[in-house]
Amino acid sequence: MSDRARKLLTGFVVVCVSLWGYSLQAQDAKDSVKEVPATAKALEPFQGTWQLDRVEADGRPLPPDLFGTATLEVKGTGYNLARKTSKEVQVKGSLAIPGAKAEDQPNGKDKASGADLVAIDITPQADGKPLETQKAVFALIDGKLHLCSGPPGTSRPGSLNTLARENVTLMVFSRKKQ
Repeated sequence: MSDRARKLLTGFVVVCVSLWGYSLQAQDAKDSVKEVPATAKALEPFQGTWQLDRVEADGRPLPPDLFGTATLEVKGTGYNLARKTSKEVQVKGSLAIPGAKAEDQPNGKDKASGADLVAIDITPQADGKPLETQKAVFALIDGKLHLCSGPPGTSRPGSLNTLARENVTLMVFSRKKQ
């Protein structure tokens, strides 16, 4: 495996681990960023159940067998991510719109796609305790949910572009038909 492929795979694994809630340390409440709960209006377009179509890192799609099948359910300000490979793993957590004073709130347009970007803070939970928050952006493009993020502790992506951006991953979901 080339060094570039190894770095790409490592970045993808880091993002998946944080998104799917394998982190072992709960976030200390005093270190957390003060957040304004996401309003129903801001999250309204993302409500529902979504099926993972593809994952991209370093500008390239990753092989589907690396991540198996996954569904993301957004209900109110909560989410449930279920991933199935040889076994099923479920992670629940909360979604929040960062406060208006957040330095890295890229609400605006994605330069490449022209899509509206919505800054989202994703906080998974383990045993009812919040884990480290992951900074992300959501966008709807042609009815598909695009979730672009890096691992906890990294800055929020300012676009959906993953090319030459270490540890930034884009996940694309289609609305699941009921």
